[in-house]
Amino acid sequence: MEAVTLDLRAYLAELAAEGRKKRVDKRWLSHALAKFFMDSLEYAGVRILESGTGNANYFCAEIGGAPVAISPFGSHEEFWDKVSDGFRSLVMRRACRWGVVLFVLPERKGLWIEGSNYDAQVLQKQEKVHSPEVRRAEKLGIAHAFYETKGFMDLITHGPKIRSKTVLFKRRGHD
Repeated sequence: MEAVTLDLRAYLAELAAEGRKKRVDKRWLSHALAKFFMDSLEYAGVRILESGTGNANYFCAEIGGAPVAISPFGSHEEFWDKVSDGFRSLVMRRACRWGVVLFVLPERKGLWIEGSNYDAQVLQKQEKVHSPEVRRAEKLGIAHAFYETKGFMDLITHGPKIRSKTVLFKRRGHD
C-alpha cells in the first residue's frame, strides 16, 4: 500500500498553477484550499472540533491542547475577503482564540494573523484586505509566515519566533 502524504507546499504550488490558468472558479478554489488545510492539520494529528457547514471557509481545531478557530483564505490577486458572519458566530459560540490564515499563493506561503490584530490593524473596517496592509502587518510582526503544516502548528502552539536584534557596542580603550 502506498503511503499518503499531505504536503501543504506542493498543494499550494498546484493551486497557484490552477489559478494562473484562469479556468478554475475562484470560490471553489478558496473552499478547496480551506478544506485541504483542515485535512492536512487533521492528518498531522490535530483534532477538528467543528467545521463550517456547506462550503464554509472556517473550522475550529484543538492545537496544542487549546481550541482555535481558523478562517483560511487564498489569493492570487493580493486581496482577501473579510471573515464571514458564520465564522464570527463560531468564535463567539466557542469563546476561543481565533485568527485568519492568508495564503499568498504566488509565494507559496501562509500568514497567520491573530483575530484582534486582524480586526484592529489589518482589516480596519474594510470589506477586503489588500496586500499593502498584509505587508505592513508582516513588518510590524502581526502577520507570521509559515510554509508547512507543521510550521503553522508550531506557530499556534509556541507562538512566533522573535528574532533577536544584534546590538553592537563600542569597545572602550584599554585601561
